[in-house]
Amino acid sequence: MKKVLLFLLILSAGSVLFAQQKFALVIGNAEYTSLSRLNNPVNDANDITATLQSLGFTVEKILNGSLDQMENGVIRLRNRLSVNKDSYGFFFYAGHGVQAGGTNYLIPSNANIPGENFLRERALSVQAMLSELNDAGNELNIVVLDACRDNPFGWARSGSRGLSTVSHQPADSIIVYATSAGSVAADGTGKNGLFTEHFLTHLKTPGLEVNEVFRRTMGDVSRASRNQQRPAVYNQYPGTAVLNTGNQARQSTPAPAASGPPITIVNNTGYEIFYLYISPVTSDSWGPDRLASNQTIPDKQSVTVNLPFPISQGNRYDIMVEDLDEDTYTKYNVTVTANGRIVFTFDDFDD
Repeated sequence: MKKVLLFLLILSAGSVLFAQQKFALVIGNAEYTSLSRLNNPVNDANDITATLQSLGFTVEKILNGSLDQMENGVIRLRNRLSVNKDSYGFFFYAGHGVQAGGTNYLIPSNANIPGENFLRERALSVQAMLSELNDAGNELNIVVLDACRDNPFGWARSGSRGLSTVSHQPADSIIVYATSAGSVAADGTGKNGLFTEHFLTHLKTPGLEVNEVFRRTMGDVSRASRNQQRPAVYNQYPGTAVLNTGNQARQSTPAPAASGPPITIVNNTGYEIFYLYISPVTSDSWGPDRLASNQTIPDKQSVTVNLPFPISQGNRYDIMVEDLDEDTYTKYNVTVTANGRIVFTFDDFDD
């Protein structure tokens, strides 16, 4: 009972101390089964992911994703954001994107789209993605689309270039296009696309308000392309937001806890795990979360952590994990040895 009460107190304190959480979905599609390969989206996605993580975002990254993977990623992002109304959301996409009938679509890597009429069923609608994020009801959503390349399909209508502006932009959102509506963006000749290269530079600059980040990116891209590529920003967010306060590393790194030998926790629950607690069976407290502040355990994946120190007598521990819905899964009085593996399944769900 003491463990349960203390756990609730920890959750309550945590919700106050870390009220503004930040979640992101980053997608980079470069290897297409039926379209031309793009040089930079995977590099762009990897570098954006690393930068956002350094700024305290919990990031899900999808490389060369199918439609199901992209849609499910959007749903997971919406669910994470809906838990905390003060949270920031960030969606980044690099890859092929097209417009048809005033609607923008992001093209999955395995897309087979024989004609414009199939886009609705075989590509990710930007408007649908925006609607999902809007349903979360959180503080701010930032959407960055580095997808304004020429329509790659042979059936494309003449004049159908780049992406169009969003007809129904949700409140409390900032939507950024790598180039202006109806224009195309360069894939880039270096490691990153032209837009993402300059965006990364300013995203890493401490203290910049997010609109200033995009203003500087716009200027640099326009100058580098000699005004051939001019990014566009559409802002429906009345507040101010600084993504890089300059002290994320100090804020997001928990105080080092004394630790023992490593063990591996395997998540087979069917849900993503956000918290992990390991407590000696003789202790009345669960102790601190053993995951880093921006670390989770996706389903079918594992993480290696250290046992709390001092080592429990007889190497016996209670171990609990928690998913996004605050459902818990607990193993009591289990013997844990160095480099051991503890596997959580749905059978460990606490009714």
